[in-house]
Amino acid sequence: MDEELKPCPFCGGDAGVSEIRARHAFSAYCSGRSHQCAVTVETAGYESRERAIAAWNTRRNDLVIEDLSMLIRMMVTKHRRGNLDEEYCQKAMDYLQREGLQGSVLRAS
Repeated sequence: MDEELKPCPFCGGDAGVSEIRARHAFSAYCSGRSHQCAVTVETAGYESRERAIAAWNTRRNDLVIEDLSMLIRMMVTKHRRGNLDEEYCQKAMDYLQREGLQGSVLRAS
């Protein structure tokens, strides 16, 4: 069963997958709301329909969550071993700053 395509991250329109026969590849694209999407969004050619869909469905937030999960796992492991040092704490803080995540809507101003 094919994985469902997420809507276009820019216009919210439907997405599609096409085969690029000359290259034996697949590409996912925005079909746009009435073909009026303000940007041209398309994945590059992938060797399978499934890979094109997976690439299309990848969003920045998915990658940020994956990165943060890895940093937390590394810090917990270091803490359990008793050697959590400033290097890893600084690495986490640098990442948060770089991604613009150092503030919180949960904290009172």
